[in-house]
Amino acid sequence: MVNANLADALANLTPHAARRGPRCSVADILDQLDPAVRAALEAAMAREGITSAAIAETLSAHGYPVKGNTVARHRRAGTATGCLCPGVQG
Repeated sequence: MVNANLADALANLTPHAARRGPRCSVADILDQLDPAVRAALEAAMAREGITSAAIAETLSAHGYPVKGNTVARHRRAGTATGCLCPGVQG
């Protein structure tokens, strides 16, 4: 009977509005880049094996100061510990 109650409770869950917070600095950087550079940054963030620290160091070295933990949070958008900035799909 416990499983039936759980099944009913899960079936009756209703969607809630997506959590959103202030824009993060990664979103601000993305908005500043020309389309080719933006695509390169998005590709780097999507690639496994490229660390968020390496991306942050590269961005900072090219005039876009950002911390590795901010890049990591933006990369986790859509998860419980991910970025909440508007416009990030999740």
